[in-house]
Amino acid sequence: MAKAKESRRFADRMVTFALKNNVAARREVGRFIQDKTVLKKLFDVIGPRFVGRPGGFTRVLRLGPREGDGAEMALLELVVREERHHEKKARAAAAKQKGGKKAKPEKKAGDKDKARDESEK
Repeated sequence: MAKAKESRRFADRMVTFALKNNVAARREVGRFIQDKTVLKKLFDVIGPRFVGRPGGFTRVLRLGPREGDGAEMALLELVVREERHHEKKARAAAAKQKGGKKAKPEKKAGDKDKARDESEK
């Protein structure tokens, strides 16, 4: 868990540089990330995703002990924008105000006839 928390600091720092998106920031991050495709993705995809967010770009999830040696495992992931969740709620509220309910699935005509025939017997 300690290694994951330390890696989190490093990852947050790299994303902070990606937010700046200038030559100096690219060179600074290039000292640590030599793979040019990863560097490009960091600045072109990941950085813009977190514009307007003051920090806390990553989260550490505990996975429990590893089988075999019992070492504590953790997963380090980027935080997904919470606005997507709020956008879904806003759309649902807007649809509800319009009165646009989803239609219930209609039963087949044959089902009604079968039920009527069985009740007559």
